[in-house]
Amino acid sequence: MTRRLTFENLPFHPRADEAIYFESYPHMAVNAALRHQWQHIDQAMRETCGLRFRYLPTLQLAATPNQLQWLKPDIKSLPEPLTTVELAEHLAPDSRRADLPPGVMLFSDSPYENVNGFWYAPLSGPLAATTLLGHVIDTTLRLQETINQAHLEADDRAKRKEAERKRKERERREAEWHKEYDSWIPRVEQLKAQNPALAELSFEELVDRCREQDMRKQGYSEEEIQETLYPEYEMHSSFIRPINPNYVPDDTRADATYDDDVRQLLYEVQEKIEQLRLHGVSEMLLHQLVEPEITLSRMLVTKDFRIVLTDYDNLEISMTPLVKAVYFLFLRHTSGIRFKQLPDYRDELAAIYKLLRGGELSDKARRSIDDVTDPTNNSINEKCARIREAFLLKINENYATYYIITGEKNQPKRIDLYRNMLKWDDHKSITNIPLTQPAPCQISYMPPRPSPIRLGPESPQLDDKPKVRPAATWPEIGDDDDSLF
Repeated sequence: MTRRLTFENLPFHPRADEAIYFESYPHMAVNAALRHQWQHIDQAMRETCGLRFRYLPTLQLAATPNQLQWLKPDIKSLPEPLTTVELAEHLAPDSRRADLPPGVMLFSDSPYENVNGFWYAPLSGPLAATTLLGHVIDTTLRLQETINQAHLEADDRAKRKEAERKRKERERREAEWHKEYDSWIPRVEQLKAQNPALAELSFEELVDRCREQDMRKQGYSEEEIQETLYPEYEMHSSFIRPINPNYVPDDTRADATYDDDVRQLLYEVQEKIEQLRLHGVSEMLLHQLVEPEITLSRMLVTKDFRIVLTDYDNLEISMTPLVKAVYFLFLRHTSGIRFKQLPDYRDELAAIYKLLRGGELSDKARRSIDDVTDPTNNSINEKCARIREAFLLKINENYATYYIITGEKNQPKRIDLYRNMLKWDDHKSITNIPLTQPAPCQISYMPPRPSPIRLGPESPQLDDKPKVRPAATWPEIGDDDDSLF
C-alpha cells in the first residue's frame, strides 16, 4: 500500500538520499528493535539501496559536544529530536490522516509535481526483531521502484505534452506566415520572372523587395525605407564601448589571490560537516543547529590580549602574535583597509606587534612587518587565511564570517562585527597607538561593495544570509576614556 504523504511546517529540510522510519502511532516492539539495530540497518541500507536510514529518536546520539559547539556556538541546550509520533502530527489534511502502521518514507525531489514529495509504504510481513532488517530493505527497494516508475511515467507524459505544444506552435506560426505572405505570392513570382538573379533570395527577402518598390512609389526616402524594413541593421560600431588600451590586469597585488588562500580551509570545513553526516547526524539535525537565527557573541580582548567570544561560553580564539597584530589592526579601522595602502599602516602595525610581544622588535620581526605591509608580497594573504582558520576551527562559517577579514577584490577589507560588541579590557594601551590616516587612493572605477549585514534590530536582512541578532552590546565607554569608538 504505497501512498504519497504531505506534511506541514516540518522542522527540517528533507533529503532524497535518506529513508525515514515512520509511524502514526507507537509500535513498541518495532521501536525497541530499532533502538538496538538502527546502525546495522543504516549500514545495510547504504550498501543495498544507496540511502541513509534515519530513526529520528537516535539522531543526536552520534554528535559530540565539541561537534555541536562548532556547528552552533550559541547553542544553550540540545534541540529535542522528533519522535515518530510527533512527525506524524505534521501530516497535512490532504494526506488523509489515518493510523499508518510502521513503514519507510522516502523523499523524491523529482521536478514533476505528482512525483515530488514524500512516499510511504508499510513494512512488509510480520514484524519481529529478527526479521526487521529484511523488511526495511525490501520495503525500501519496492518504494524506490515505485518512485522511479512514477517518475518515468511523468517524464513520458511531459515529453508527449511538450511535443504536442511544439506541434501546435509550429501550426500557429505556419498559419501566421500564410496569413502574412500568401497575398504576396503573385508579386514575388512576377519579381523573380523580371530578375532571375533574385531567385536565390528567400521568400521573405523577396517580399521585402516588393515592399521597397511600393514605398519608393509612395515617395518614401531611402532612410525611411531602411528604418521601416530593416531596423535590425541600425547597429553601428560607435555603439560599442571602446576598450581601454591602457588597462593591464592587476593580478600581482595581494588581494588578487585572497580567495585562493582559504580554499583548502573551506574544503576542510566541508569535510568536517561530511564527517558529522557519516557519524549519523542527519540534515534534520544540521538544519536545526545551523539554520535558525544566528546569535552573535560579544568579543572581549583581555588585558593579556586574548580574544574571547564571551557569549559562546567564553570561547577563546587563538592566534600567533603577528597574526593577532594584523587582526587588531583591522579591528581598529572600522571602514576597512585596502591592501594596496598597507605601507601607510606599517608603523601602526609595528606598534601593535611591539605591544603584543612586550618588548623591542628584532630585525627579523621588523622584516616580518615589512613583508605583511608589502602589497606585492603574499604575506598579508597568509595572515588573513590564518585568521580565518582560527575562527573556523572553533565555529562554523555562518558565524565566523562576521568576525573575520572579508572584502571584494580592489575594495577595502574589513571586519563586519559592530564595534559596540567589542570590548578591550586594557583599551588605553591600544588607543595610545595613533590611528593611521592613509593617503588618498587613486583607483579606477569599481562597482560599490554591497553593504554588509549589520546587527541593529531595525537593519534589513538579506535573503541569502542567515538572520542575525546580537546577543548584547557592551555599555558605552565614558567620556573620560580614550575610546576607539
